Amino acid sequence: MKKVLVGISGGVDSAVCAALLKREGYEVIGANLKMWNESETADKDAEKVADMLGIGCIKVDCSERFKKYVVDYFIDEYLKGRTPNPCVRCNRFLKLRALCDAADERGIDFVATGHYARVVRENGSVMLQKALHAQKDQSYFLYDIGEDILNKLILPLGAYEKKDIRLLAEQFGIPVAQKPDSQEICFLPDGDISSFIKRHAENLPPRGDILFQDGIKCGRHDGIYNYTIGQRKGLGAFGRPVFVRDIDAENNTVTIGDDLFSGGLYTENFTNTSGIQFEDNMKVTVKIRSRAREAEATLKRCGKGVYVKFSEPQRAVTPGQSAVFYIGDTVFGGGIIRKRD
Repeated sequence: MKKVLVGISGGVDSAVCAALLKREGYEVIGANLKMWNESETADKDAEKVADMLGIGCIKVDCSERFKKYVVDYFIDEYLKGRTPNPCVRCNRFLKLRALCDAADERGIDFVATGHYARVVRENGSVMLQKALHAQKDQSYFLYDIGEDILNKLILPLGAYEKKDIRLLAEQFGIPVAQKPDSQEICFLPDGDISSFIKRHAENLPPRGDILFQDGIKCGRHDGIYNYTIGQRKGLGAFGRPVFVRDIDAENNTVTIGDDLFSGGLYTENFTNTSGIQFEDNMKVTVKIRSRAREAEATLKRCGKGVYVKFSEPQRAVTPGQSAVFYIGDTVFGGGIIRKRD
């Protein structure tokens, strides 16, 4: 019987993931990963799920690594005027890596999570693909996980809608069947990025100038970490809608003006998730943030990264976010956006 280590968070998705794999005949072991000041309720919910399913549940303390690789990185990127995606970073360096390490230590064959995406194994190759239902697809957050992790990964929820998962949870008798979905960023329960950075950053940048797109000073900001490219709220009244166009950490300025569309972008790195051979001018679709629509584009190698040329200009290309490339339903790869073109 194949063994699988399932990340159990105390939520409905991970619980149904474990239940489905047990039904399929796997020997399921749970793993509760401690990341960042999790509530006592979440820990107890994870224990309830494991007890109800009749599986063991180990605890793995990842809090120090989480702070170093995710939280400190998150803060540092904002202080540099960039907008990071901590969930991409966490899956790469923490969550899935910790599960794989714990599985390897115990001789467990596979790892699994409640992500809405698919791992397809055909003819000796392993591909990461989008979930069948686009509204819940989370493949964007998994593009950078690495081949060794992908080879061990099982994602049972990729064929389901959320409503189906809650119905399955009821059928399985899972105690958290109607538990609300968690926040997208687990260490920001209130979503207040600015306050979090103020509490945890060692050296906050000073106030600086807000410039209009013609270079004329038009105001003062309280810290560049309060802004992100494309932002409209909180910029004041100028007689017409204005947006954040640029954040310059070196000169400590924020530039605002008309909405900004870009014809392309450069990434600072490139991860080939699929193993498909990279060819210059290859056609893909690309997501420039997790909730963006896919846009048609062509790719060219550019140093360690990639130059992306859009078929149609895209709004608010944001340094620090990931650009993820798709060929059909397959995740071809991706990289972190360095600058727009």
